[in-house]
Amino acid sequence: MVDFHQARRLPVLSSLPNEILSLILGNFCLHCRETEDTPHAYFQNTQRQSGQPSWYSLDSKALHSTCLVSRNLRDVAQPILYHQFIPGYGDCWGSALSVWSRRLLPFVRTITLRPDLAGMVQRLYFDINLLHAVTNDEVEAVLGQAIQPHDFLSDFLGPFRDMWPSGFGTSYRPFGDELAALLLVYLPNLTSLSLTGMTPRRSIPSSALRAAGVSSLRIRTIDLLGSGRDLGYRLDGILETASSTLRTLNLDSCTSTELHSLARPLPNLQNLRFTNSKLGFSCIGLPFSNCMGLETFVYDAVCEADLPPGTFSMERRETHGPSLPTDTFELLNRNRETIKTLRLDLRFEQNAPFKDERNITEQIPSLRGFPVLQNLQINSVLIYSTVDERPEDCGILVQLLPPSLVSLHMAETIGGRLMPRLVKGLLNLAETVLQGQFSRLKEVKCDTEQRLDDYDVGEMFAKAGVDFGYETWPFSHND
Repeated sequence: MVDFHQARRLPVLSSLPNEILSLILGNFCLHCRETEDTPHAYFQNTQRQSGQPSWYSLDSKALHSTCLVSRNLRDVAQPILYHQFIPGYGDCWGSALSVWSRRLLPFVRTITLRPDLAGMVQRLYFDINLLHAVTNDEVEAVLGQAIQPHDFLSDFLGPFRDMWPSGFGTSYRPFGDELAALLLVYLPNLTSLSLTGMTPRRSIPSSALRAAGVSSLRIRTIDLLGSGRDLGYRLDGILETASSTLRTLNLDSCTSTELHSLARPLPNLQNLRFTNSKLGFSCIGLPFSNCMGLETFVYDAVCEADLPPGTFSMERRETHGPSLPTDTFELLNRNRETIKTLRLDLRFEQNAPFKDERNITEQIPSLRGFPVLQNLQINSVLIYSTVDERPEDCGILVQLLPPSLVSLHMAETIGGRLMPRLVKGLLNLAETVLQGQFSRLKEVKCDTEQRLDDYDVGEMFAKAGVDFGYETWPFSHND
């Protein structure tokens, strides 16, 4: 037990070096905790109850309280607090204990008055929920204070006014899109932008940003949740001003129609992810035909075929089953020299019947021509395209995988029908590693529902020096 005199000599928080304090307080900041940008889709549906507090509010409240303790702690905590503005991120909107509707305007006023704090913001999450209870009068007041003089404000709002639909029934008044544009103007070091349904509603014109003195943005990551509207139209101005710096584009809950006109060149794009999407056969190749140099490609989707006129969709689905869009492989082949991480997860629609279960889906081509592919996550229905066993089952993984592979993670979503074939393929892969092939392979994971404990799979991989185990990767669901 520590006596009183010993307790007096124990270090207190304020006496720690600022570097240590920054590391401690960084645990309350998602920006500091994340080593890389994680798609917004993977933070959803963690079944947070409405009576539970928002994890984001708890974190930001802890940092805010620390700012009130002393000047020294404020100087350390405040830059971390302003690393990001992401209220409601992930499933936080489900918390009934937090009030979101009055968060946005105070934040906007702060960054317009405090350029030092505005320069600290690197991550922004803009959701329609932030605009609840916000009035047009309040938006106009904030814009009038932030953009001076009046003629300058008129130049900024002009492009928005020009886009206002004729015959809409009401006269133009600025609101959510203009506030989002104002944030882009006032946050010079913003690198990550998350947008959800109906934000922006129309578009943020690049001409409005230029009128405010911003010719280019430094955004490296855009994370966007689709909402049944044309993404090309909604994102065009942002992509135009951020095209040279954009490295990561995460598109969640998108459809083919939303991607139809998203065709702006993105010369430096490295990471492209589709999550929880329903995409047709010809939806990816055109929008991203200019992408060369992709390092990460993720495709989590329930696919829908582009049916010819007059074809009943369920009949087509029952006969052939789902498959990956054909132009997905065209995009992959164009980037085969650079892709390091590839994830292909094709999920069946719930309760979708199939007339001929022997034909599950189309088998993917071999990936042996991808010289730098290190991490592969794949749904096993894309490897075993039929229920019936085939003579080539034993060597199918060896023929599919590239020699550069370091990590293999497999998911199986149609029950245990493929289990015997999967076991054969894994055992042959382990034996091939023992013989000196796939020398870089360090890890093989199967879905937690694929228990292979009754087989010698784990033992064989252990002999080959490969870690074998079970893990469930996140798949975005908005059910």
